[in-house]
Amino acid sequence: MTFLLESLAACALFTLLVYLIVIKGTEDMVKDYHDYWFHIKGGLIGMVLPIPAVLIAGVIVIL
Repeated sequence: MTFLLESLAACALFTLLVYLIVIKGTEDMVKDYHDYWFHIKGGLIGMVLPIPAVLIAGVIVIL
């Protein structure tokens, strides 16, 4: 639930910033900035990818 709220807040903030600040040379990419699925997918991958390393570290600490 927290992830969902943080994602929505980040998307809202990012959308607002895109309208206020456009990086020079990316004026034609405004449509791509609004691809929220890219950011949600990246967030999910970022949370799932470290799980094996965390499990290994946890086993090492327990031993």
